[in-house]
Amino acid sequence: MNYSVKNTRKSLMSLLRSYIVFCLVAMTSFSVTATTLPNVKADAPVRYIVQSGDTLWDIAELYLTEAWHWPQIWAVNPDISNPHLIYPGDELRLIETEDGYKVQLQRADRAKGNRTKEAASNAIKLTPSIRSSAKRSAIPAIASDDIAQWLGRLRVVANDDYERAPYIVAGNDGRLLLKPGDLIYSTQDVALPASSYRIYQFGQTYRHPKSGKALGTELLEVGQAKKVSDSGALPKLEITSAKKEISPGNRLMISEERALDPTLFPRRNRSNLRGEIIGLPDRTTLAAVRAVVTINLGQKNGLVTGDLLEITQAGSRVTDPIAGQEMRLPDRAVGNLLVYQVYEQIAYGLILSADEAVNVGDGVQSFP
Repeated sequence: MNYSVKNTRKSLMSLLRSYIVFCLVAMTSFSVTATTLPNVKADAPVRYIVQSGDTLWDIAELYLTEAWHWPQIWAVNPDISNPHLIYPGDELRLIETEDGYKVQLQRADRAKGNRTKEAASNAIKLTPSIRSSAKRSAIPAIASDDIAQWLGRLRVVANDDYERAPYIVAGNDGRLLLKPGDLIYSTQDVALPASSYRIYQFGQTYRHPKSGKALGTELLEVGQAKKVSDSGALPKLEITSAKKEISPGNRLMISEERALDPTLFPRRNRSNLRGEIIGLPDRTTLAAVRAVVTINLGQKNGLVTGDLLEITQAGSRVTDPIAGQEMRLPDRAVGNLLVYQVYEQIAYGLILSADEAVNVGDGVQSFP
C-alpha cells in the first residue's frame, strides 16, 4: 500500500514537472512571437471605411502605435487587382491569422454587397462624409499637398552656383517691380541655352550649426520666364508668371525635376545618423505637425527620400537635490519627420507627428 502511494506521488510530481516545463516553453514561444509583431491598438476598428481625404499614414496610425510598421500587418487580398492601391469607399478589415493580426482590403463594390447594417454602423470614419466622384483616385501615402506647396517653391544650390547664375538686370522700361507680360534683360556674359527659366529670389545660406561651414544656399521661386531673344547686346526674356514680386537681381535658372511619388511610405532610418533642424519655412520660429523643416543631413550622410527620422529635444537642466550639482536630463523624443527631398548636405522633411512645438536646433536622428 505504501509502495503504491509512493509511486502515485512520483507520477504526480513527474506530471507536474512536465506541465510546468510545457507552460514555460509555451510562454517563451508566445513572448518571442509577440515581440516580432507590431503593436495593434486595442481600439483598432475591426472594419474601417476609407474616406476621401484619408492618407495611408492616417490609417496606419488608426491601427498601430507605431505607424511605420504598416507593411508588416498588410495582408494582400489575392482576389483583388492592384491590392496595394486603396480608394475612398473601400473597406479595411482586421483579421486574425497564424502570424497575428493583419489588415485586408475589400473593394467598395464588393464590400457594399457583403457588409451588414451592424458592421456599417460600427465602422469608424476619419472624416465626416464621403464625397462621390465619377473618377476615383487612390489615397496617397502621406498628405502630399503639404509638401507640394514647398516642393515647387524651394531649391538648394551650392553658393558658387548661385553666384554664377544669370540674373535680371532690368525691365524693358527700367521699372523695378516686374509682373507677368513684362520684358526683362539678363546679364550679357552668361549664355541662356534653354527656352524657359524659373526666377528665384535669395532665401538664406544654411551653415553647419557647429563648424559654421556653408551647406547650401536656399532659393525661393518667385516666377517663370521664357526667352524671347539672345541676339542683341543683352538676352531678352518675357515674364510668364509670378508668385511674388519680381525685381532686378533675381536669378534665372533652368527647372529641376521635383516630382513626389504619391505611393511613398515612410521607412525608419537605422543608419545611426544624428543632425539638427536648421531652418523653418519663411524663417518662422516654431513648427508643428505637417510643417516643413530643413535639416543638416543629406546625400553625403546616406540619407534618401522616404527616410523617417526621430525628432528630439534637449533634456532640461536641473540641480541634483543631494549633491547640489547642475545636470542635464537625457534628450527626449518628441515626434518624427519624413524626408521628402534630399540635397548633398541638407534635406527637407515633413513633420508627421509632434508632441510639442518643434524649434530650430532640435535634434533629428535615426531610430534606435
